[in-house]
Amino acid sequence: MSAIFNLDQLINMMSIGTLLAYTIVATSVLILRYEEEVSVQLPAKPVPETGYSVAKQTFNLLGIKQPTQLSANIAKCSIFILFLLALATCTLMRWEHDGPGLDAALGTLGAGLIVLLVILYRQPRLSVKDLAFTVPLVPLVPYLSVCMNLYLMVQLDYETWIRFSIWLVIGYLIYFGYGIRNSSLNKTQADTTTTSNGKDHTNCKELSNGKEYANGTLEKKHITTKF
Repeated sequence: MSAIFNLDQLINMMSIGTLLAYTIVATSVLILRYEEEVSVQLPAKPVPETGYSVAKQTFNLLGIKQPTQLSANIAKCSIFILFLLALATCTLMRWEHDGPGLDAALGTLGAGLIVLLVILYRQPRLSVKDLAFTVPLVPLVPYLSVCMNLYLMVQLDYETWIRFSIWLVIGYLIYFGYGIRNSSLNKTQADTTTTSNGKDHTNCKELSNGKEYANGTLEKKHITTKF
């Protein structure tokens, strides 16, 4: 690759791709750690949330230890706002003009990032006792990882961002135009669905031709039609 492309451009492309991958991993760790635990429950009527209950859960004033649907939604919204504020802060930090307005904006954004960190810290998290490897100091470590990766990505020149955007669009076109329909996972799910439908159809035919007793046996009915 270095014999075909400019070495500096190639290094920048590799850097932005690696930093984006690290950012996605750190964000995924945050989202998964605050997910509601999946359990089999009887369907119940959902209780509507009020503004007061959302405000209390924002800082977990009730001291809930296990994640709920409300706490998971609050964590996801906080992570999304974190990404936007961190991107805006890193962009302003690259701005060359100094002034009181810029300092005030950076101070406001920095205060918002600290508040979001406190909100995430207060939300209940899943237990990780059974996992062989876990990220330490959640949410601090993934939080700082997202901020530092975004800062390094913003420091790259605009030409690298243009090349990266073009390659990203090409990748999405290939994936949604061909890959998603011809993937091995999609074929496996289609084969599983076809097999299950065939078994259900066979069982229905057997039950329609016989009478099922309490012990699970079937009595076949022989029907003779005279013309």
